[in-house]
Amino acid sequence: MINRLKRIFSRLAFLCAGQKPSFEGPGLSGIIADWVEPLLSEYSDSNNEIENIIDLTSNCWNIGACPKDHRAELWGLLIQPIVEEHFYEHRHDLQGKLRKLIKVREKLYAHDPRFILDFRFKYRRSQLRLDIFSTRDLSPSQFMAGLDALIHQSELNA
Repeated sequence: MINRLKRIFSRLAFLCAGQKPSFEGPGLSGIIADWVEPLLSEYSDSNNEIENIIDLTSNCWNIGACPKDHRAELWGLLIQPIVEEHFYEHRHDLQGKLRKLIKVREKLYAHDPRFILDFRFKYRRSQLRLDIFSTRDLSPSQFMAGLDALIHQSELNA
């Protein structure tokens, strides 16, 4: 459900912004690909698992940009359900690695204003091709408010 909400949020943000904003810094697709690669060798056997790993690492990026007092809530919303449903037998190990990624985001990329809204990937011959779609037009509070609104809307539609 959250993946669907994030993709809707992504479309709305890009429609409002009109184009992908530029940012003078390292490419976000490369950063996330570097985070994803070690996890893929340990936890993925299928395209669905690859997508879930990319989703988890993208969520770690976003959580690391949000205020610390909201991170437990975001973890429970964006990370925990995916880990429990798709990686249950490896959950403790994977959760530890994901928490480290949030700390890396916080320490090395604290100045980076981008939020990840969507991604696309291809995985061929053991090679990941990842495109990350992000925006710097959202503050952490706007990002969280957007997620809250989408969750509320999905609950009304359920």
